[in-house]
Amino acid sequence: MYFYDNNTFAIKWAYRDMDCDAFAIFSVDETGKAQSIKMKGISPGIDFSFDFQDLNLKRVN
Repeated sequence: MYFYDNNTFAIKWAYRDMDCDAFAIFSVDETGKAQSIKMKGISPGIDFSFDFQDLNLKRVN
């Protein structure tokens, strides 16, 4: 992962045969602790099988 902006990081996969890089967007609480991560593909032409938008990872206690 590479820092992109604010709470967003760019993920560049080692797999380069397809355009499948993605953004990881962190949601944080009032103390700055990460609470969840959502993802989305960077390229508008990303293959539909990379369904990053369906991921919604949440912190559990």
